[in-house]
Amino acid sequence: MLCSSDHEVFSIDRDGTNRRHLFNADGQAFRFAWKPDGTSLRFAVFHENETLTLWDASASGMNPHEVLPGWNHTPDECCGSWTPNGKSYVFRSVQNGQEDLWLLREPSRWPWVAKPKPIRLSNGPTSFSEPLIGPDGRRIFALGNQARGYVARFDERRSEFVPFPLPNRAFDLAFSADGKWVAYIQQPSLTLWRSRVDGTEPLQLTTSPMKALQPRWSRDGKVIVFTGRYPANYFTAYVVSADGGTPQPVLDHDLYYRTYVDWSPDGQSVVIGMGPGRNPDGGITVANLKTHAVSEIPGSKGMRLPRWSPNGDYLAATSEDTKTVFLFDARSQQWKKMDTVGQVYGHEWERDGSYFYYQDSRDPEQAVFRLQPKTGKIDKLIDFTSLLRDGAMRVAFEGPAPDGSIVVSVGSSWSDLYSFDVDLR
Repeated sequence: MLCSSDHEVFSIDRDGTNRRHLFNADGQAFRFAWKPDGTSLRFAVFHENETLTLWDASASGMNPHEVLPGWNHTPDECCGSWTPNGKSYVFRSVQNGQEDLWLLREPSRWPWVAKPKPIRLSNGPTSFSEPLIGPDGRRIFALGNQARGYVARFDERRSEFVPFPLPNRAFDLAFSADGKWVAYIQQPSLTLWRSRVDGTEPLQLTTSPMKALQPRWSRDGKVIVFTGRYPANYFTAYVVSADGGTPQPVLDHDLYYRTYVDWSPDGQSVVIGMGPGRNPDGGITVANLKTHAVSEIPGSKGMRLPRWSPNGDYLAATSEDTKTVFLFDARSQQWKKMDTVGQVYGHEWERDGSYFYYQDSRDPEQAVFRLQPKTGKIDKLIDFTSLLRDGAMRVAFEGPAPDGSIVVSVGSSWSDLYSFDVDLR
C-alpha cells in the first residue's frame, strides 16, 4: 500500500508494518495509480505555490519525474486512471478556469518517435473530473459538475434574501468607504473588477493569467489592494488604481505565501497576513507604500487573516488554524482572545467599527456571529438555513452593504455521473 506524509512517499503493509521509504516528492503526493503491468506508478503532487502536477516513478521508487513539464502555464492536473492495457492515461486538467478530461498515450519505445501530447476529451461547459475507465477500455465514467452562484442581500422587511446587482459567481466583495463602489472577484477567471454598487460602470482591473483575491479599498477610494499571483508564484500583496492600470507588488521579491491584506489606519501602509501553514514563525506584516519600510505587528506571531476596524481602534485576526478570534487594541498594543469556533471564514467590521462579524464555516448553519469589541459580548447575527435548504452548498458572508443589509455570495453546484463511449484499447 502506498502512502505519503509531507514530502515522503513510502509503502506499507496493510497491517501497518514493514514501512519502506520510496522517494521524496516536490510537495504533497497523492492519488497514486499503478500502471497495470506494475512497473511504475503515476500520482499528483500539490506544490507550495498551489499548483498540481502529474509525476511518474518506478515501482521501486526510482526516477520520480514530472510527466508534463511546461504543458499548462498554470499546472492543475490530477486524478487520472489507466486504460486496462496501460497504453493510455485519462486525467483531469483545469485550464482558463475550465475543468476537462484529457488523454495521454504512452510514448513509443522507439526514441526517434516524438512524445505524444495530451488530447482533449471534453470541452465544457460542464466540468468533468475523477475519470475511471471501464474494464474493457470502451467506457469512461466521470463526475460532471456545473457550478453556479450569485450575490444576495438580506431584506429585513421581507425576511428573505434577494438578488444583489452583481454578476453571477462574484465573491470577495469590498465596498468603498463612501458606499458608492464595490470591488469583487469574478469566477472562474479570478479576475478583479470594480463597479458602482448598483452594478453599473464595471471595470476589469486584472487580467489572466494573474489570479486575484481579497480586494480592499483605500480610505480615499482611489486605490485597491489585493492578494494576487502569477503562474507558479505565491500569492502576495498588490495595489492597483481603481481607474485601472498595471498592478504593482507591495513587497519586492516576496518569498512567502500571503493571504488577506488590508489598509492600516494611516492610509499609507497595508497589513498583510501569512498563509496558514506557511512560516509559522511569521506574523502580520506592515508595509509602508511610500517609504517601503517593513515591520511586524507586535505579538502577532502565528496570527492570520488581519482586518483593521474602520476607526483604527482594533485589529482583528485569527490563530494560525483560523479557529480562534483575537483583537489587537491599538492603544494598549495588546492582544486579547475573544472566541473559538470551528473555522473562521468570512469576516468583516461594521462600517462604523462598532461590531466585528465573523462566519463559522464549519457550523451546520454556516452562521455569522457579532462581536462587540469594547464589551466582548458575542451574539449570533444570522444563519443561512433557508439558503442551505434551497440547495446552496456554500454561503459566504461578504459583510454589510452601504445600506446596512447583510450581503452574501451563494455557491451551488449539481454533480452527475456521466459515461463516455470510447475505444481506448
